[in-house]
Amino acid sequence: GNKTKLVTILPRFVLCNHLNEHLELLQVGVDEAEKKRVEPGQMKVITWSDESTDRRLRLRMVSNEEHRSTSSEQGGSWSSGISFLSLGYSSLKLPKCSEAAQGAAAFMNVTAHALMQGNSTILVVKDRNEKPALLVKNETRSITIAMMQADVKDAREETINPGDVNDYSWDDPHMPPILHLRFCLNSLELSRFDCNVDRLGRFPPIVIHHNPYDVTNLHVSVHADGPTKVLRIEDEQSSQRSDKSDIRTQRPRRTVATHISLSLSRIGVSIIDSVPS
Repeated sequence: GNKTKLVTILPRFVLCNHLNEHLELLQVGVDEAEKKRVEPGQMKVITWSDESTDRRLRLRMVSNEEHRSTSSEQGGSWSSGISFLSLGYSSLKLPKCSEAAQGAAAFMNVTAHALMQGNSTILVVKDRNEKPALLVKNETRSITIAMMQADVKDAREETINPGDVNDYSWDDPHMPPILHLRFCLNSLELSRFDCNVDRLGRFPPIVIHHNPYDVTNLHVSVHADGPTKVLRIEDEQSSQRSDKSDIRTQRPRRTVATHISLSLSRIGVSIIDSVPS
């Protein structure tokens, strides 16, 4: 009998938009007129506009009004290039298309997950994980910390106030994970430090000169909490409180036990009152 041959054609690259936002995507190195749009909850097969250039995508969000517009003259910045070849999870700053958005409102922290399904490479863009890639804790009393990814063109600077905790996403997840930190007091820069968050442990103290008679040390450390790297910045007072807390938690607990024995006629009763450790 005749044999039937079945040929299945699958896309090589697919982008899935799991956000509640409209996305625009553009190949790195090509004209902005080549951008494409992806609806929330939809997927799009990626065809490269130029096979000879870098096969990476830049992304940004668009509002409903901008999505309905067919104009190609909209402003706004793009994300760094995302590679389909770097499998796994990465945190990313996703810019908003509107030029009116400023500061932290100008971008959204998202998770990009690249995975293989058969011969297809799928890039899933979704809300950030419950456990972010990097958590920054400013445990100082009065120092405001400005931070941005080092050696990345057009990296966005964020600030974290004393006592606050922020999660951080990289402008370019394919570049080294180095944060450029500026320590400020009332808008006056006191010191700078470049921190590689892949290096776990405590860094040498950073000397802060408030004035010639007021000098303090800042303590910077990085530790892992599951998949999350935690960057912790403390001044001397908060560091001493932390050290005392660690000593208290390491001190062995005292066990109090009371033993009572009663001897009755032909009956033996033993009562043990013990406080568990």
